[in-house]
Formats: sequence, C-alpha cells, structure tokens
Amino acid sequence: VRPEALQLIPAWTTEVAAVDATVIEAHTLGPASVLALVLAGESGQKIMARVPGIVLPPSGAAVRIAVEHAHALVFPRAAAD
Repeated sequence: VRPEALQLIPAWTTEVAAVDATVIEAHTLGPASVLALVLAGESGQKIMARVPGIVLPPSGAAVRIAVEHAHALVFPRAAAD
C-alpha cells in the first residue's frame, strides 16, 4: 500500500474498516504531512502515511487508518497448477 493511499480516520467512525496505529513521528512535506506509524497488535508493522494538509499528531498519539479504495490495486490470486 502506497503512503498516499492511507487516510486518517476519526476514532468515533465505525463506517469504515480501519486499524489502530501509534504515531512514531510526523512532519510536513510541502502541501502534505508524512506520518511514520506502527500498527497495533502483535506484528508491530511500521508503515508510512502521506496525508493532505498539515496533520502533526505528537509521537505516541493513537490514530486510526484506512485504505482509500480508489487508490488500492488488488492483484488476482494466481491459479493453482
């Protein structure tokens, strides 16, 4: 998933499938903000999100993220031989 395909979701929103994450760091990059995040759960997967505007939650802040479906490309499963 590309960083610009992720969006921050308000914590109270239940209409969108989202996952919890914790902010590692955030900074501006031109007209967007780049956030380094670690996903909640056992994996501890680190990801980057690029969101429009100035969005600078502090390190350690809890956020929710979702994939913008318009930016997602899902490859078909390979056929079994």
